[in-house]
Amino acid sequence: MSTVHRVLAATDFSPAGHAAIARAGQLTRQFQCELTVLHATPDWTQFSRGAAAQHRHYEKITHNAEELMRDELTWLRTAFGLTRVRGEIQHETAARAITRMAEAVAADLVVIGATGEQLLFNGIPIMGGTALKVLANAPVPVLVVRTRESGAYQSTLVVVAQDLDAAGTLIQWALGFSASGPCHLVRTYDAPYAQRMRLSQLDDAEIGKAIEEQRRIAVKDCSTLMHQARPGQQLLTHLVQGAPAETVLGQIGSLAPQLVVVGQQTDQSRNNRGEWAADLGTRIAYHSLTDVLVVPC
Repeated sequence: MSTVHRVLAATDFSPAGHAAIARAGQLTRQFQCELTVLHATPDWTQFSRGAAAQHRHYEKITHNAEELMRDELTWLRTAFGLTRVRGEIQHETAARAITRMAEAVAADLVVIGATGEQLLFNGIPIMGGTALKVLANAPVPVLVVRTRESGAYQSTLVVVAQDLDAAGTLIQWALGFSASGPCHLVRTYDAPYAQRMRLSQLDDAEIGKAIEEQRRIAVKDCSTLMHQARPGQQLLTHLVQGAPAETVLGQIGSLAPQLVVVGQQTDQSRNNRGEWAADLGTRIAYHSLTDVLVVPC
């Protein structure tokens, strides 16, 4: 990874938003860079669409946001000793404000909470619409924060695909975030269209040959990537047979990393803009219960 110079962190002032701000503060101190804290609030046109909307209510919400932003900046300066931190309040929809601000401040990293104030399913936080929109449109890596810990990351997991250049980039991001702890490289493999082969009642031996061929490729890929580690850094490889999303999520559950790093196709490499929803990076970020860094590849 290149050095992080500017971090953009978004908050709605909910507990999930504060967790994202805390993580952004920790990373800003770690990289000794600049931090911009963004809050998006409705403009009067949006707010007044409500049947009972009154301008005094709108003014109260706007004033409260300004006070909360001052409190958040004071806390960041005290908790992390930050000197290069500033706040921005934009009167716009959250996802659009985050994307535009990331470009305006030339952010190297965007930090957001995974959820809004009330997004729980059976007690488990799920990903909110704003986070999903940011993942679909952000031009830079996005860190989706789910945990409330703000200490430096000690263990990471990198989802390795067949594009070794992209995998190398992901590894460098992981090692940059956690220079001393273990970095797990998870590479899945299986026979091409394995389930269809089984449904077609192909001979088990033939399917086994196809699986073994893919395993050898995976072994070679991981061996090639091992040189990414620098002295004192630990890379551990995990070759696992199975469908990518389900298999990776299983490895996240068993290895329990503090941070997962996964790539995601950029808009330019998609045939259809809606493909981002089916992308492995989006699915991992949506279902994982730990922090996930999604890096455009």
